[in-house]
Order: sequence, then structure tokens, then C-alpha cells
Amino acid sequence: TITTDSSLSYIDQPHILLSDVKKFEIQNCILGRSIEENGKKTSTVSSSLQIINSTGGLVAKNIFRAIIDVEKSNNLKIVNNDFDYASYKQKVSSNNVLQGNNIKDDCCYVVSSYYGSDNHFVKNTIDGSWHGTLPYTGNQPGADNGIFLEGESNDIISNNTISNVYNTGIETFGLITNTTFSNNQIDNTGLC
Repeated sequence: TITTDSSLSYIDQPHILLSDVKKFEIQNCILGRSIEENGKKTSTVSSSLQIINSTGGLVAKNIFRAIIDVEKSNNLKIVNNDFDYASYKQKVSSNNVLQGNNIKDDCCYVVSSYYGSDNHFVKNTIDGSWHGTLPYTGNQPGADNGIFLEGESNDIISNNTISNVYNTGIETFGLITNTTFSNNQIDNTGLC
């Protein structure tokens, strides 16, 4: 099932919803809308793209202005996209590749992955939009972490550039096994 409606004006619906789809491509699109309130960009939809229980997808050369939300989906390639105040989140998903993307957001986690395996997060530029002021009070823009992993195994986190986060560039929680962290450049973090 593929559902899309770019005229949506309510916040609880994604622009594109893929459910139980095999071998799909989404390329050269602009998805999501954002508005600026009090100097902070805010999305007008819950997600640009939601992928549920799907496999074998290519998502390339798009501009996202709201979160990409992936759940129970495998063998996806999310490559060479621009995330303009939009984040990437996946749950219970494996063998996915997030590579060569420019991702800027000021949400809690710019990139997050929960309870999956064999995922690759490679050569991304991740900017958490934090301005470098401590102590962080919550009233200023800025993401907590660049990459957050929970309960993952056999992942590769390599050659990413992560900057402007008030907590950590990469944070893990729970059991993380057989995962490689290599050649990541992390700049301008508040705590570590």
C-alpha cells in the first residue's frame, strides 16, 4: 500500500506512507513542510516518509523537511538525501544503509536506530544545530545526540561528520554487540 497526499495540512499524517511494499524507489522529491516560529523551524507534518514492514527500497536524492520514520523494514538504502530540519529514525529494522546524507535537525536524536542489526551509517554529515552555549537549558535549539543506538548488533558507524550537539556525537543504550565505530569526526559537543 502506498499512500500520498502533498496537500495535507494536519500534523499527524505523513506525506508518503509505505506499508508492506517490496522493491520501491523514491527519488528527486521534496517532502514535508516546515514553518519558522520564534526562530525555530518546525515541521507541519508528522513525517515526510513513513516506511512500515517493507523491503528492498531505494530512497535517494530527495529533500526531507520532516522525519523519515522506518519500522520493521529491511534492506533499504537511504542515500544522498538532504534533511532540512528533519531526522531519521528506525525501529526493529535490519540491513539498512544510511549513507552520504546531509542531515540537519535540532530534535533529540538526529539519527536513531532501535533493536535492529547489520545496519550501516556511513559518510553522513550530521548537524544538531546546537549553538554551543552551556549549560543547556532546553530553551535553545540543539539536538541531544548526533547518532543514538539502542539494542543494536553488527552495525557499522563509520566516516560520519557529526557536529553541534549538546550531549554526545554518538550515544548507545542497552546492549550493543559486534558493532564497529570507526573514523567518525565529532566536533562541538557539550558534554563528550
